[in-house]
Amino acid sequence: MMYVLRKLMDRMLQAYGKGPFGPIVEALDFFLYSPDKTPEGPPYIRDGVDAKRFMSWAIIGLFPAFFGSVYFFGPRVLLVVLVSYVAGGLVEVMFSILRKEPIAEGLLVTGLIFPLTLPVGTPLWMVASGAIFGVFFGKEVFGGTGHNIMNPALVGRAFLFLSFPKAMSSGWVLPGQGALGAGLSHDATTGATPLLAVKLAQSAGQSVTVAIKEVVGTDWLQLLWTKGPDAFGATSAILVVIGGLIVIFSRVANWRIPVSIFGTIIVLGWVLHTLAPSTFMPPHYQLLAGGLLYGAFFMATDPVSGPVYNRARWAYGIGIGILILLIRGLSGYPEGVMFSILIMNLVAPLLDHAHRSITSRRFQHG
Repeated sequence: MMYVLRKLMDRMLQAYGKGPFGPIVEALDFFLYSPDKTPEGPPYIRDGVDAKRFMSWAIIGLFPAFFGSVYFFGPRVLLVVLVSYVAGGLVEVMFSILRKEPIAEGLLVTGLIFPLTLPVGTPLWMVASGAIFGVFFGKEVFGGTGHNIMNPALVGRAFLFLSFPKAMSSGWVLPGQGALGAGLSHDATTGATPLLAVKLAQSAGQSVTVAIKEVVGTDWLQLLWTKGPDAFGATSAILVVIGGLIVIFSRVANWRIPVSIFGTIIVLGWVLHTLAPSTFMPPHYQLLAGGLLYGAFFMATDPVSGPVYNRARWAYGIGIGILILLIRGLSGYPEGVMFSILIMNLVAPLLDHAHRSITSRRFQHG
């Protein structure tokens, strides 16, 4: 069977490899068979990781959160992810044909990371719009995979969040019980996310401490397994952490970035909560109630849009943590992970430049 498949692929490459459909045929061959050499171009040149291995481990790391979301919310999750892949894939194929280049593997990860950041009730046309916008403006206009300056999945989500704020704030569905979950049946219950509930109570003049007690009571363990309505990929902190550890120990993600983010949230978050408990949430709630874990493990660690040098990565993670605390505490937005990572994506080249400059001066005066 494998021999026949190999022969068929060889004939397709010979017949269509040089034509307009060459990128599609080459992509199919690349996905079915490992390359005979390690590519030298971005993004893997930055960490010395082969792209196929990088994408494979990244997807494996996303599996716990993905399958958990299917359990919590039902089969609609599969449809949302499929729409994301199809819509983003069309843009990827179009640019590959125009540039006469192979289809990059980056879509495999972006197509899964992006939908997991959305409310499960997001209309499918909106999912498609976000995927198209994220791939087009977040990656392809910069030259494709390995050249983007911002995380494409976050670019797509930011587009939806800013363009359709009402729809993006009303698609939250409470996780169901059992293998099929609540899905989007007629009796599915909607509600505010844990962070939004606290923000609304704060806007009504209620203190953060009292609002948190009303949301979770004294049972903090429930936030570990399922935190209520939220982006369906970030529903379970336990499953996100399991996937995060997979990408960390496989060395697909650099551990310094999430550790610096978590450390900043814990230390600075405790200081701010102590000084202004009515404004800033306690650090444990900051970590568990929103999409911080998911963003720190799977988006902030993007090797293309993040810094190259380890010391710059520490500063990068600290910057993300500080921005999250400030946005959540002082702005009108309940969540700050998306904007914080995008802002630090733009700062990442400056951090690398500062590291090179400092290192160069030390070498010259050493």
